[in-house]
Amino acid sequence: MTRTIIIKEILENLRSTRMLIYSIFLVLLFLIGGFISQLDYKNRINEYNQITQEDLNGIILSASSLHNLTFMRHKISKEPSRLSFLAFSEESILPNGIDFDYFSESNPKYYKQRNLYFPRFITIDWLNIIIYYVSLMCLCFSYNSFSGEKVNGTLMITLSYSVHRWQLILAKYVGILFVIIFPLIFGIISNIILYSFGSSISLNFDDYLYILLFLLGIFLFITINIFVGLLISCLTSHPKISLSFALGFWIIFNLVLSNTSWLLSKETTSVNSFSYLNQLEKKKKDEIHNSGNFSFHWSSEWIGNPPTKELLKRVDGINAINSAHNDIWREYRNSIFRQTERAINYSLMTPFCAIRFMGETISDNGFTGYLNFYNQIRDFQIVYANYIVKKDQADTESYHLIWNEDWSSGFFMSNKPIDYRGVPKFNYKRPGFKQIFLDCLKYLIILIIWVLLLSVLTYRSFLYYDIR
Repeated sequence: MTRTIIIKEILENLRSTRMLIYSIFLVLLFLIGGFISQLDYKNRINEYNQITQEDLNGIILSASSLHNLTFMRHKISKEPSRLSFLAFSEESILPNGIDFDYFSESNPKYYKQRNLYFPRFITIDWLNIIIYYVSLMCLCFSYNSFSGEKVNGTLMITLSYSVHRWQLILAKYVGILFVIIFPLIFGIISNIILYSFGSSISLNFDDYLYILLFLLGIFLFITINIFVGLLISCLTSHPKISLSFALGFWIIFNLVLSNTSWLLSKETTSVNSFSYLNQLEKKKKDEIHNSGNFSFHWSSEWIGNPPTKELLKRVDGINAINSAHNDIWREYRNSIFRQTERAINYSLMTPFCAIRFMGETISDNGFTGYLNFYNQIRDFQIVYANYIVKKDQADTESYHLIWNEDWSSGFFMSNKPIDYRGVPKFNYKRPGFKQIFLDCLKYLIILIIWVLLLSVLTYRSFLYYDIR
């Protein structure tokens, strides 16, 4: 009996006009998205290659002297993700680079073309198609599953054939799931084909594992939206009322709550202003100057002679100021990251945000992608600084003093040329599949909890649903 009802539900949905409209628009969205994604990836990879080549040219020029290499400001951009077609995650408004030297790294930088009006537009990636279109269509197919049949009188007839209510719920779910998934699979395949063959991008085995992981999240997300529609249909007596509640759920959980979390995060996690940080840095600098432990005197007689105690006090003082500068601005960047992470955690109460940040994690874009990039830059800067120190120590003519003062430090550290091919060069590595899976596990658990909760509530509600 269950199989018969499932087939009946599928055939009814397949014959409906909304099924035809849904399928046409869904496939069109995926085709347009694939075409736009490949063009965008080409543009972004060209910008990335240009910035990378500029940094390499700078290394070649600065390698004429270790001192010059020490003070060279490296300009690094995050390599665009091949999987941006899954979730672009507002990459157009987020920073994608950073610069650093031996002494410090900068705040996040924008090394790309920016149009301040572009963030107003939504990118056509898999994530946005699922969140804004497919989720809404799930509700459109399910909102009147029971209330509609109640009004038509067919619900009472169906249950008169000794059909258990759980069987009818299952049949409704499978029938709607089929008509949602079938065009979706076709659209996804067409998108991958267009994206792969229409550009220089070659997806590897791991990329397809990431895609399968994302599809698992999409399946759970679609199931959630179907059960929301079924639950609302169980709690209302008329399709018009069901539709009103379904749209209300979609607006609140998709649009309202996700933005509320950012406001809540701003109230619970503070980030100091630039004005405050500049004042704090000036205060720290004055404290170092007035401590009496350092000397900032300079004498031209020191040039060409071994370091004196007075020079060493100057070196220690300048390095103390540099260290205070780094501590203040690194704490500022960490506070931004903490505030953003807290906003993300607050927003995970909604399945829409859970699938959004799961897509961001898998595609290595958005905040998650930039945080991975920033942490790797921090680690690389340590490697780079150790390389400078090692090369300087290898020079027997150097006094091995390095401090953040370009015009004077060159007299007391190595100035010998360096083979640029041996200079460490930053190479971003996206997290492996195991790490991505572990990071996505919390999103999957949240989605599974939503599925279990909604399915139980739907069953309990339908048990007491008045079918007359």
